[in-house]
Amino acid sequence: MRAVLVFAFLAVITLPAAANLAGHDGADPYAENRELAALPRLHGATIPSLRTYSDEFSAWFDDHFGFRSMLVRWSGAIRLFVLGVSPSRSVAKGEDGWFFYADDDAIEDFARVTPLTPEAVANWRTALLRTNGWLQARHVAYVFTIAPTSTCCIRIRCLRRYRSSAISRGPISS
Repeated sequence: MRAVLVFAFLAVITLPAAANLAGHDGADPYAENRELAALPRLHGATIPSLRTYSDEFSAWFDDHFGFRSMLVRWSGAIRLFVLGVSPSRSVAKGEDGWFFYADDDAIEDFARVTPLTPEAVANWRTALLRTNGWLQARHVAYVFTIAPTSTCCIRIRCLRRYRSSAISRGPISS
């Protein structure tokens, strides 16, 4: 039994290299959303060129090893369907199968982790009132609107741990 496990292990770890040697490229440039490393060329047999080649080959192999795109898809599916977490740091998994943008501090904004300070609110109010006054003097209507984000529109679908009860609403008046 142990020999079977050892053989299976060796077969699994050598399959990607064997696939590369057989001409199967495991990369999917359309799914990567970036430029993949090109196969490097060796320029001379000097120590610096060998070091450069080694680094470049490692980058190429990381992008192109056999079955890479399939393994990446499997990893994402396992994280999502088995472990119940988002396979991407850019996406937060909400409730009932909903997903939300999580980059650019979107979750922190949603949860109101760092709300505007009273001074910042006063600065915004002053700037908006000044703009409104300047435009009114020129007989130009001014409407200032803050468009809600998708998480504001469908708060119920976000994870409970991101919800906040500290909601302040109200018009800016002079």
